[in-house]
Amino acid sequence: MLGAFIFVSGCDNTNQLDSHSVDEQARISAQNAIYSTVYSDSYEVDLSDNVTFSGSDGFAVSNVEALSTSPECQVQSMTQTGFTISANISKACDYKYEVVLSDNQQVSQSDNDVSIARMAEPLSDSAITRIAVSRMAEEEGSVELTAISATTLIEQSVVVNVSQELQRQTGYTLSPDFTLSTDLTLPYSSASATADPGTNTIDYTPPAGFEGIERILYSYIDDITGDVLLGALDIAVTYQANQGLEVQSHIYHDPVPLNSLETIDVSPYVTSFDGDDFQLVYVNAYNAATEVADPLDVSNTSFTFITSEMKYHYVSFAVTDHKGAYATGMMQVPAYDSSNVGQWDSIKYDNVAYLKPLTTTESMNNDLDRAGYIEDLSYTPPVTLSLYRWLQTDQCSQVGRLATVSEMQALQSTNIRVTYNWPTTTLYWADDGGMAKTIDMTTGEVASPIGSEYLITCIIITGVTAEVVKTDAVANMTDSAEIRFNYTEQAGNTAEIVAVENQLITITTDSATAQTAASVFTDADGNAVVHVTNTKAEEVEVCGEVGTSTSCVTVSFIGDTDTAEVKQAAIDTAGWVANDATQYQLEIKVRDAYENPISGVLTKATKVSDANDASSLTLLNNTAVTNDLGIATIDVTNTEIDIVDVTEIEVTHINSLQNESKITLETTWGGWNWNTPLEVLITARNDRTLDCTTVSGGYRELTSGEIQEYIAYVNGSESLELGDPLWDAYISQYTNQIVSITNNEMLWMPTVRRVISDSYYRIQIVRYAESYTLNGNANMGIYKGDVKSITDVEGLNRINVSGDDFLLEKTTNNQVNLVETVCVREML
Repeated sequence: MLGAFIFVSGCDNTNQLDSHSVDEQARISAQNAIYSTVYSDSYEVDLSDNVTFSGSDGFAVSNVEALSTSPECQVQSMTQTGFTISANISKACDYKYEVVLSDNQQVSQSDNDVSIARMAEPLSDSAITRIAVSRMAEEEGSVELTAISATTLIEQSVVVNVSQELQRQTGYTLSPDFTLSTDLTLPYSSASATADPGTNTIDYTPPAGFEGIERILYSYIDDITGDVLLGALDIAVTYQANQGLEVQSHIYHDPVPLNSLETIDVSPYVTSFDGDDFQLVYVNAYNAATEVADPLDVSNTSFTFITSEMKYHYVSFAVTDHKGAYATGMMQVPAYDSSNVGQWDSIKYDNVAYLKPLTTTESMNNDLDRAGYIEDLSYTPPVTLSLYRWLQTDQCSQVGRLATVSEMQALQSTNIRVTYNWPTTTLYWADDGGMAKTIDMTTGEVASPIGSEYLITCIIITGVTAEVVKTDAVANMTDSAEIRFNYTEQAGNTAEIVAVENQLITITTDSATAQTAASVFTDADGNAVVHVTNTKAEEVEVCGEVGTSTSCVTVSFIGDTDTAEVKQAAIDTAGWVANDATQYQLEIKVRDAYENPISGVLTKATKVSDANDASSLTLLNNTAVTNDLGIATIDVTNTEIDIVDVTEIEVTHINSLQNESKITLETTWGGWNWNTPLEVLITARNDRTLDCTTVSGGYRELTSGEIQEYIAYVNGSESLELGDPLWDAYISQYTNQIVSITNNEMLWMPTVRRVISDSYYRIQIVRYAESYTLNGNANMGIYKGDVKSITDVEGLNRINVSGDDFLLEKTTNNQVNLVETVCVREML
């Protein structure tokens, strides 16, 4: 904002009153400013920090004009240094205020006379102030949106989508809960603009003949939360499309100290495509005094900047080539308090470097976003500490990470205020497995956050760290996984971490087959590279150790596709019967030279022969890719009407070296498919409510496949002419032998055999009797056709027969019991 400069000189006067001379320059400057407050009956705006002056004892507010049209924005009263408004609802209000020097005279004396020069008019200046009244407390910086810009031709309307331009130009995503206010302010023009809340757009038409920069002030309000946002739109109005000049996006100036007059040049950020000179003609900022350095110099590209407020200031500016082209830009200028620095250092404890909590000045100089601050009066001089929200702790990833609860507890045990002079005025954030926790560094108490803003300390792990350079190595003892270990130490009590050269790192793995060096030495950068080979496809943990510092990573080894071969193929045909349309699975196993499963490779199956009907065997898919176990699955059906069928299928795989491997699989469909000889136990009627485990430990019910085959066997299926494995297993043991069963064994041990006459089947049983020991054989006949069904009753697989056809004949007393349940176990 341009200030007013007036020079007053005296003349000779013989009536000398005092023997001194005064030659003072009077000056006053008002700054554009943003204020934020919460609900209250009224709010007094104190402009003292935004008015600078010299050559006088003070200033006074001479006038305040409400630029916003809302009745809620009317001024209630004026004070010497400000004004008062109501503040009982959420709103955004814009004002133009004028200030004057409170002493409007200057005195000049000479040896001979005294002259008093009074100004005909008060020395004054004016500026714009914006006020956000929100339900919740917000800092001024959090309600201010970075200014956006647009371009239009003279006397040509332009429609600007505010939310889209905020995202495109500043990266800010506007919440859909905010509504654009229809009350717009054009503080430097009599032109008008309209806002459409439904489309988030501002429609502007420049006045007739106007050329230059138009500023439009807009605002957003969230009716649910009561939050308010204040924004500005700068529109360059030109004679021609803006093709001659271009301003760089995202301009960041180095931090400047508070209350220091700085001259900032914009020319490094402006490109003139035709080589013409350009001039800075416009500059604007809130809570800072900015002026074009020399407005009469058509080649001037600099502005002056001074502020008393520590924050990120956003300065809008515009340049022109005086040929009708304008370009606008935005520069971020951080302002810091050079006296507000921490009186403590970072800490190294247990191979962990705890970086010191930052003051507001230090966080600004490190370009870290903060949510708030707290003044710590326990230091001399007092310091202002930066506070952060939980999401802002992610900024630690720029140097390391946020400290965990256990790491903060370890640090707290050292009494950080006494030992290291660290601040303990408020709580610190701590990471608890990704969950937000707070810790009191005086008491060590850990709790869930009650507030939202706390201190942070970022940490860097010193000592050994590990990084996987290469994984998924082939397990062939030639290819290798690669791990880079690094060893660092903290330089004193600073945040500087230095690499250590020639440090011995001991290497270990958790694999019985992996091979690597037992130890390595670090280079000048503190790095040491380790290679690991293996013959087994597996995950291997590799660790590096120096003293108490250990770091581990996991690398993977995979099968060798160069040596991959088909090693096995099989079809489980258990339960197959003639004319069965059930899908069965052909499993193909692919392994490498070290018997590692090979995943993700293609296999192929081809039907070779079928002993009966060649069309009955169908491969539902001819190719399949192996899974993580190195097994490919192809679905097969066999609708052969004969009760026995024999088929041949060829399976192949071509490895990455184009070498083919193959297996021809011969499969018998039908027949007795019990793979393991079974001992059979049959319960009598008085035991029919008992399951097999209760009847005799170690026995189980028949599986569905075994039941199906048992039915086929009992019904005399010709597919079972290959023989009875149960009878074959026991005939030599029990035929013509006398077996004694004692009372405490409670065991039945039957065998099944086929009678030569083929008229019925006989189950030969040796069993314990209740009142005596039976030595000898008992015969029970199951006649063809007697078995009606196999059902699952009360969790038991039972053979149901009609009437008394299914009998147990005891030769000793001719007692008859109905047989209920069949139990089996694998023969030991």
